[in-house]
Amino acid sequence: MGQKIAIRDMRECDFVAGSEGLDGHLSVAILSGQTFPPVSRSSALEGMVTAYWREVHKLSVHEL
Repeated sequence: MGQKIAIRDMRECDFVAGSEGLDGHLSVAILSGQTFPPVSRSSALEGMVTAYWREVHKLSVHEL
């Protein structure tokens, strides 16, 4: 829990490729994404923060 997931190119990601999710992302021109589950001090999941890009995107040092 609490780990960031970043996908540089959804079309090349084993986790996404071949899934219905890939078709959904591509249908709205989304090629990259990241998600981060913020957790409280007591380790409770607080929600999900997600960002998407319409081009292949490699996270910068600042974004990491």
